Amino acid sequence: MAEAADRMVGVSIGQLVLTILSIGGLAATIWYTRYQARIAGEANNVAREIGKDQSRAYLVADTSELFIQSPKPTIVVNVFNSGQTPARWYQIESCVYAIEEEVPVVFDTARPMLLHGPFIAIANGQKKICGVNSEAVEKIFKTEGFHKRDIVLQGVITYETMFGEVYKSQFLFYATPSYAIHIKKVDEVMTEIPHRLVSCASDMKAYVLVGKRAGV
Repeated sequence: MAEAADRMVGVSIGQLVLTILSIGGLAATIWYTRYQARIAGEANNVAREIGKDQSRAYLVADTSELFIQSPKPTIVVNVFNSGQTPARWYQIESCVYAIEEEVPVVFDTARPMLLHGPFIAIANGQKKICGVNSEAVEKIFKTEGFHKRDIVLQGVITYETMFGEVYKSQFLFYATPSYAIHIKKVDEVMTEIPHRLVSCASDMKAYVLVGKRAGV
């Protein structure tokens, strides 16, 4: 009887050990499955963000031009979307002023800027023209000695991507006093050739995420 009882105890202990090992193996399996799911989720998030980075709208002030005569002094900014998707809307804040030639051209955050827009969506690969601060430009050309001063255009483009993200990009252009009126005949019409402003290599910010549309 004692021997049988000892065998039963041994069997019970063996079953208990097997049960504990089974529970441990199951727990390890569950942990590993959750770990793999978390890794996969993180990888999906990374891939999703990379996809956004590759496809979102990227708006920039591509070029700027000065018209001296047509029909009054005007500066225009060419806004270009180099991204793979449209921007829902965009707006421009800008400031035009004149400085002495020897003064360095830098982005002056203290200057008040005039708001233009918001404007309707701009498609990927599309360029749109926006006139800026016409009154300020006209005032510069009415000021005595304007032909001895640089004209500076600075501003910020704000836009929303198709993912509901709102970005800002700064821009800075200037024209030296070499600007002059150039006219040529186009289709029998005398047309002014604009003066191309120079893009300034200044310490500016581009494609800065500043917020998201509510509900995104």
